[in-house]
Amino acid sequence: MSGHEQTGAPLTRHDSETMTTLMLSHEALSVDLMHGLKAEIETLRGSGRLLVLRGSNTVFCRGMAVETLADWPSSESTRTLHQSFQDLLVTIQSYDSATLAAVEGDAFGGGVALAAACDFLVATETARFALPELLWGLLPANAAPFVVGRMGIGAARRMALLTEPLAADLAHAQGLVDFVVPSGAKFDGIIRRLALRAKRLPDGAVIGVRNLFQKLQEDPDSYPQYATDIMTNLTDDPVFRQTLSEKFKQIVEP
Repeated sequence: MSGHEQTGAPLTRHDSETMTTLMLSHEALSVDLMHGLKAEIETLRGSGRLLVLRGSNTVFCRGMAVETLADWPSSESTRTLHQSFQDLLVTIQSYDSATLAAVEGDAFGGGVALAAACDFLVATETARFALPELLWGLLPANAAPFVVGRMGIGAARRMALLTEPLAADLAHAQGLVDFVVPSGAKFDGIIRRLALRAKRLPDGAVIGVRNLFQKLQEDPDSYPQYATDIMTNLTDDPVFRQTLSEKFKQIVEP
């Protein structure tokens, strides 16, 4: 959680041919930021562009703003606040092209959830990751499934119990981070490279891969039959087989 006072627009958007970058202008997750992110992501569906979430060079996101809870009307339930965050995470995971979190500074609490919900997590050498919710009397409930999906349940539980920041290299070694690179040109370069790779993927490929590994994680016993069924559905299509044959010829023929 963050106690940083926030002013100005919560995010800005930058478009290129291969990606859209949503810059988080606030250090903490406000209701306006959550709603703004969700709305922007919804408008990008069908664009085929890589979605990049990025903060400043010192802070990616430090989680829920303390002021948001402190100023919440006592007569109202906070359920809508937590549901808004959950809806945002689902929106990121259901985006129909690849997603990338570019973390250059601190990603704490809900900031870890935002980053871990993305397909790729790229960090600079000075980035830090922490789940400090227990120190505030809270639980990392929203972040848990996304962090577990990357690190495994043992490492995720340890991270939550210790509450201390993980340096980027350690977060990479434990599976939370995909790539650690120096800040500056190399950091921007790997983002551009991943955007170009993602642009080559056919429609539906990203959603298909997410569903595949979610099924494996949630129901490993039935996964072999699921794998057989889904591959059969793909290759039973004559149009698919013809397209595959033509692509193969383009690769192997001089």
